[in-house]
Amino acid sequence: MRLSHGLLLIVILCSCSKDYNRKELEKVLANFTDETAAKLATEILATSSDWWLGVSDKNKIQTGVVKFSDGKMAKFAFLSHHISLDRESHTLFRINGRVKHFTGYFCCEIMFSDPQPKDSIEFEKLLEKYEGTSP
Repeated sequence: MRLSHGLLLIVILCSCSKDYNRKELEKVLANFTDETAAKLATEILATSSDWWLGVSDKNKIQTGVVKFSDGKMAKFAFLSHHISLDRESHTLFRINGRVKHFTGYFCCEIMFSDPQPKDSIEFEKLLEKYEGTSP
């Protein structure tokens, strides 16, 4: 009987930390303005051959944008598995006004080795491919 109570406590703690991580990212993403995102998108064009760019805040949450070939972009807020409460990487992507919670794949920052997606549909397929995988 004791073992089952211990397992229940572990399940509750893991569930609470995932909710906490997501809520923190939701706050950060809500405060990540379109103006700031546009500046980062401009910086991508000016300084980088990559199609994403992120910056970390004082809490080590990375915010940034991914830019599609069609000129549109998605915003993100990312928390590395090194500092999240449940030891899982968490990313919230705001794509076409919708928020997608993504776990795994990224380690210390948002980085892709894939070619630039042409649009948000192709990007969401890319995310599905890596969802839940280890960094």
